Amino acid sequence: MSAVLITSIFLLAAISFVIFRSKRAVSRKKAENDLTPMPARYLFDEFDSAVPRETFSIATTHAKALSSEHKDALRTRAAQGDRDVLREAHQSSDGELYNEVLTTLVESLGDSTENLRALMSYIAESDGLRANTALAEAARRSWEISPNSGSTAEMLHCAALSDDAETYRRAVEAAVQYWREGKMPRMSATELWALMDSEYWVLASGAVASGEGFVLKRKLVEVRRQLATASRRASSSVKQDFQQ
Repeated sequence: MSAVLITSIFLLAAISFVIFRSKRAVSRKKAENDLTPMPARYLFDEFDSAVPRETFSIATTHAKALSSEHKDALRTRAAQGDRDVLREAHQSSDGELYNEVLTTLVESLGDSTENLRALMSYIAESDGLRANTALAEAARRSWEISPNSGSTAEMLHCAALSDDAETYRRAVEAAVQYWREGKMPRMSATELWALMDSEYWVLASGAVASGEGFVLKRKLVEVRRQLATASRRASSSVKQDFQQ
């Protein structure tokens, strides 16, 4: 009886060992399969799985070439005086392209004051378009020919839209100089200061916070003091003339 019991126990142990080894072999094989790297997939595989990867690379390069061609087309249209290219360049969010296109537009105007003012109005009346240094300098040179209250407002606004503190400072200095020289007799010191102060806030915050922005602030403080003094003198002179 004892021999039969011992034999049975030994047999059960052998069967258990065989089952255990079989399960380990299956588990090891499954783990190896799980660790085997899957073939590389790409974002557009579900759409172009039949297209070789080399073909996709060529298509991408061609798309970049089309983008470059589009930029060249914008430059060509700008050289022909097409103002609508500014909106397209602006929508591209490419600041360098926008500046280049606008500069090309300014150069295409030649000496035409009428076309220059039309371009300035186009930008001023738009939703989001800005000027640049090239346009602001052209506006200032045109203003010097016939400075008055209207052209002074246009010139200062264009300089502020350039988002360049140094450019706006030069515009302010020119306006103050011409006013002192009596070239804008119909504009009072108070009116000139109000105009310069209001246009200052058109500048982008980055331009105001720059080093040149700090220099501009100091210049405006100086100009305000000078124009306030001139305004008091003018008021005193008018009062004396009235009393006489």
